[in-house]
Amino acid sequence: MRHELGASETKWLCWATFRPPIMQVEPQRTSLERLLDLRTSGISSTIPPCFLVSVLILAFVNRARVLPHIKVNMSRPMSYGGSSGRTFRTNNPVPPLPQSAGLQSSTSNTFERDDVPLVKPVSSRRPSPKKSILARLGRFHAGVLILTTICIVASMGFMSFLWFANDNNPAWRDLASNNGVTRVVVIASLVITASVMSQAGVATSMLASLALEKSGTALPHLAPVSMIRNTNAGPHALAYYLLRPSALRKGGPKIRLLTPVLLALLILTAFLSQFASFALLSDVSVGLVAGHPASDSLRTSLAPGSLGKTDTSTSPWLRKPTSYTAFADFMSKQQAITPSRVTDTGVSLRALIPLSDRQDRVSLKEYDGSATVLDTRVVCVSPDAAVDDTGNLAFLSVPQEVLQNHSAASGNSRLVQDLTSRALIPFSGLKILPDGNFTLNQISTQLSGSRLLSQFDPPSDNFDIRQSTFNQYIVTNVPFPFPNNTLPKPLGNPTQKIVGEWLHLVYENLPLTTSGSRPLIRISLCYNALSAVDMDIQASTDSTRNETVPQQSSSSALVLNFEAIRLQFGESGASPNDRGLLEMKFPKGVPEGPASETNSSDYIRRTAQWISQNQTSNIHPISLLPQGGGANQSHPDFALLFNEMMYNALAPNIGFAMQSMVTVLAQTVYQEQLPYFDKSTAVRLARLTHAPIPGGQEGVYGSVPAGFQPGYITVLVVIIIHLFLVAGIAYLFIFHTTLSTLNNAWQVLSQTNDALTSRYLTSSFASDTEVTRWMTEDKISHQIITITSKDDGRATGLKELRGRDGSANAMGEEGGLEISHWDDRLRGGYFHNANVRAGRGVPGRHPWQEVRQPWS
Repeated sequence: MRHELGASETKWLCWATFRPPIMQVEPQRTSLERLLDLRTSGISSTIPPCFLVSVLILAFVNRARVLPHIKVNMSRPMSYGGSSGRTFRTNNPVPPLPQSAGLQSSTSNTFERDDVPLVKPVSSRRPSPKKSILARLGRFHAGVLILTTICIVASMGFMSFLWFANDNNPAWRDLASNNGVTRVVVIASLVITASVMSQAGVATSMLASLALEKSGTALPHLAPVSMIRNTNAGPHALAYYLLRPSALRKGGPKIRLLTPVLLALLILTAFLSQFASFALLSDVSVGLVAGHPASDSLRTSLAPGSLGKTDTSTSPWLRKPTSYTAFADFMSKQQAITPSRVTDTGVSLRALIPLSDRQDRVSLKEYDGSATVLDTRVVCVSPDAAVDDTGNLAFLSVPQEVLQNHSAASGNSRLVQDLTSRALIPFSGLKILPDGNFTLNQISTQLSGSRLLSQFDPPSDNFDIRQSTFNQYIVTNVPFPFPNNTLPKPLGNPTQKIVGEWLHLVYENLPLTTSGSRPLIRISLCYNALSAVDMDIQASTDSTRNETVPQQSSSSALVLNFEAIRLQFGESGASPNDRGLLEMKFPKGVPEGPASETNSSDYIRRTAQWISQNQTSNIHPISLLPQGGGANQSHPDFALLFNEMMYNALAPNIGFAMQSMVTVLAQTVYQEQLPYFDKSTAVRLARLTHAPIPGGQEGVYGSVPAGFQPGYITVLVVIIIHLFLVAGIAYLFIFHTTLSTLNNAWQVLSQTNDALTSRYLTSSFASDTEVTRWMTEDKISHQIITITSKDDGRATGLKELRGRDGSANAMGEEGGLEISHWDDRLRGGYFHNANVRAGRGVPGRHPWQEVRQPWS
């Protein structure tokens, strides 16, 4: 389709031919090129050839007048390869194109309508400088901050769980017993370190933004510091530019030192985070951990009808104790009783675990199954003394009223006696040593007319002597040797004094002893309920267990120290766990009566404490002499243990001493019988194993968590400081910077593009050292530069803060050189419409042109 030009269209075409070219739309195209485009679109068919020749001549002349008409427009970027980033428009507006549909359709690619701008509005092509917090941080960096914070908090939370939990928590027990603590600590430390370093990288970009917008940076460092906002290798990358001594000596307000201080702290926390694994692992050492309960089959007792192998050749009192094995202990809470003539240990049940190996017993944490349970309750009372017709001591009698009152007050209904008559125990059958040692006179129930029923016996209100036992002892002792180490014969009628569970017979008419006191004999009557049954128990411990043995206290092997054994038996009154024992519980409740369980361990009642097999005698004495070797003398170990309990204990108690003796005797018989057990039962065992745990100690088990340890505290403090530091840097970035966005490569490049830096940015092959040298030659390397907002926030520029001496530059507040445009197409360096300050150059000449050509 051919289009005929009208008069108005021809007039417009002539005007467009002779006017200066519109550099903003097509700066490389002349009016002639536009006219040629018109010819190709079908319009040239109506233009005379002479007219075209005239256009060519006038276009050449008009070329010389184009540049003076160019005016800087800061509203949009250049549309060709200049370096100043300015926008250009001509002084003369383009007249409107006549409204012709045909012309519009044929020239739609070249001209615009008169009511539509030739170039799109600036607002539609320039992003808004006001951005949201998420946009300024960038989705990636915001995600990194959130994710790494969660990782740090979660990792430290898990470390806190390891440091403040114990094996009462199943998850902690599983992890520790499987030797997983070390691996978990290493993994968590790596997560913490990686998260801290990631946050440090984001915080470094924020600090670079603060440096560029607030504290400033040296002009030679402008480009690298700006690029750190996009990506960096960590805070050390920024430290080279902000923490150099030359940078810190540049002076200025102290507030501008905030960025270097924050950067130094960030470097410190990032560096210390590298040692998180070392610090946490320094708290981890090998300790004892409870393993998982495992089912096992053990020989726990003798089968019904089996006699086993019992040594009846000698009394257990005469044999050396073979074991002081640790046991499971049950102690009931006794009602407080006013001190009287009676001492009662209360219900005291002790279980012997069927493990023959010492290490297996020591490493036992939990036991659930059948075991041999002993009743080791002991009651001691001060007896009454009676004289015969000659006025001499002849008999001891059981204080029936005292025992009745005690039974009523304590609820101990198992202390029974024959109330139909008062039993008399002749002094003539008792053995009393005058040299300060103890003697145990074992008496039968027929002679005492009373007995203490065990927890496994049927309760009874009536005394039954059909089964005679020897569970009663008359304990005699002379605290200080009598004169000439001889007892008076006959005993005479000494003064009787009741001192607790002891009857003191004081001889007022005899000379004083070597200690300066009156000679006396003290006597106590003790009952024990020793018996044993096999029953199901549950036992566990929360502390380190050990089996103690007597320690040699001097060069003589005869002198032994039983302090550890005394404490294990309960001298201090501490709980079983505190004494290194298993604490026993009964799944079916505290046993009481014969229906408790099987009684296949009755061999302990029969054989554990017999002194003599002469059943015709009602009194069987045995002396507790440390030297031993004589007739009717116990093994020296029994004598040493008993004497130490009665003389060296803080609060000597005859009931506790007798209970300990009975327990040792039962243990000895039990360990002798253990290899012959033939009844197997299923049990569940949990053993203590060695594993690395926080706060672990070699060979020591404890239920108390590790808690605050040096390594944990160090890591926790560093993490807290780091998180607050990153939060503070993020706050400063969000609320005290306006021009920077993170992870934005084009922005960090464009914001450094200014009149002051444009010629350096066009040096494609220059190194940092060369650019710094050029700036030094141009005497601008000392300038401290910040990025500032221009044109009412529509653009950015560079602003000089101070020189090396801290004073403002003579070029004014902004300093530097404002350049409207440098036409890089003219390699001669023609400078257009320059605004040169402080005499640095002359209009029409590039200020550095006298030094060297800007492009070569």
